[in-house]
Amino acid sequence: MYEENNIDLPDLSKLCEWLPLPYLIIEKNGEIVFINNFAIDFLKKTNKSDFRTINNIKEIIVDVYQFNDIIKDLNRNEKVVNRKILVRFKLNEITIIELTACYIKPLREKVFIHFSDISTLDKKFYTNLASHYKQEIQKLKPYLNKAGQEVQNQILTKDFLEEALIKTPSINNRIELIHEQRLAELSNIFPELNTNELIICSLLSLKLSYEEISEITKKTSNSLRVAFHRILVKLKFDNAHEFFSAVSASVS
Repeated sequence: MYEENNIDLPDLSKLCEWLPLPYLIIEKNGEIVFINNFAIDFLKKTNKSDFRTINNIKEIIVDVYQFNDIIKDLNRNEKVVNRKILVRFKLNEITIIELTACYIKPLREKVFIHFSDISTLDKKFYTNLASHYKQEIQKLKPYLNKAGQEVQNQILTKDFLEEALIKTPSINNRIELIHEQRLAELSNIFPELNTNELIICSLLSLKLSYEEISEITKKTSNSLRVAFHRILVKLKFDNAHEFFSAVSASVS
């Protein structure tokens, strides 16, 4: 009869080493005790750095609230926890990953983690969508007069579709990327802010740059700067330093 208590880390590590998906085994405090080859190769390919130099998974998670919440959920006897979270790698590149976690109880409750990069899925989706609409627009050519064909040509050559899609919020980059506790704390501090303003302030409070927030929200860096300036005026702050001082004094 199978006894689960006979499982040990070396045996499990040997089994997981060549599983064709990125896997980690960590302690509840985030310390990494095993990472398989696919996880190392994926992260090296994406970020040109060796993930083995990172000792704790919290070193790459942008909002540690998210990690703490995963452990809390597992402690509430949830068998599997699934989250979309923001991670920052060695070159300070921000990526959205889908993280699935569960306890390995025979290994004194170590946490087994699988992750996948979902930010590239968004780009592929929108690229395919733009390509599809271009093909449909081309089918109109026999039915257009000369002026209509000129407009059609402008649409196809100037990439209006791609520009529109860049400004469209990503289907995977939703408010769930920001921990509800952080949003609640900011909402208590600044009740006059609407949801979109709270999202911008939450991401800024995580010390993300405008360029990184632009990648997440699909808004231009300039539009984010303008929006933040309006927020400062709305909150009657003279400058960004006053805003961040108020936030750091109130948000963990």
